[in-house]
Amino acid sequence: MDEDSFAHELFTSGKTQAGLRKSSADTWFTNSDGDEYELREHSVEGFGREILTLLLPDNATLDAPYDPDAFPKRYNENGVYTPKRPNKR
Repeated sequence: MDEDSFAHELFTSGKTQAGLRKSSADTWFTNSDGDEYELREHSVEGFGREILTLLLPDNATLDAPYDPDAFPKRYNENGVYTPKRPNKR
């Protein structure tokens, strides 16, 4: 969890939010251009130490092109890391 997220703030200090707040997309996503997009975030306490977070991307974020390098690792259905296969051209 990124230290710049409102979810982190809630988890570490218990500080709650009053509704959705703007946040940079790179707080939640690893895309190289994540700092160019915004989203709205709202986090609430769940059960125990759980934090439930709603992320609403803005239209520009939804229209962004696919970035195949956004997620550096892949996991199979058993949660085991599998290396990324090279592109076949």
